[in-house]
Amino acid sequence: MRHFLPILLIICLLMEVSCKRAKWTKMEDIDTSIIVKVKGALEAPTISWQGGPVNTVMVSKTEQVREGIWMRKETMWLIIGDTIKSPVTYGNVPQGAMQLGEIKPLKKGVDYCFMVARGDTIGIGRWKYK
Repeated sequence: MRHFLPILLIICLLMEVSCKRAKWTKMEDIDTSIIVKVKGALEAPTISWQGGPVNTVMVSKTEQVREGIWMRKETMWLIIGDTIKSPVTYGNVPQGAMQLGEIKPLKKGVDYCFMVARGDTIGIGRWKYK
């Protein structure tokens, strides 16, 4: 568990960073070290990435503060583990991972940041279900 503390610290710091169309529409790649893809139903989208397992998968509701600046408003789903393999389905916790907090339903027309992290390598994309 102590391996996750640096990751959680990075997540907290990144959530203060800005976040910027088929049902899920990619609005912007924030950090392209790992490219995050989202597809499928609003109730249970599939989140995928390349380059192997990650330690963290997080979905957050975002809100525009001003032009081009997005801030994390609420964590919708967060899982951590040693080797979370792509893809994962929103709300399904893979074997060997654990969910932190409650899962919240996603809503149409809301901007969400989908983030995955592997050590100090992070991928963040802003997506909206239209």
